[in-house]
Amino acid sequence: MTDRADLVHSAPWALTPPYNTYDPRLHRQSGEPADHARHRILALKVATLPEPLDGLELTDYERQVLSWIGCWETHTVAVLAALLRRARRA
Repeated sequence: MTDRADLVHSAPWALTPPYNTYDPRLHRQSGEPADHARHRILALKVATLPEPLDGLELTDYERQVLSWIGCWETHTVAVLAALLRRARRA
């Protein structure tokens, strides 16, 4: 059974459930330099995709591809991570 919070019904506001809740970590903070914010947000997105695969053996190439996908638009990363989480539980 899928938890309703794990479903993405519209453009997500967060990388992790609940996706319809605003996540301030995905936005530049007051006084934060733009370059720092971009790097911090990118690191969050890149870390989001391997998390649902914890415990699975991943090759270096698979990790590289996940890192590349983590550079995509935040909404895309959140949806892929949601699908990975649900597939893992299925």
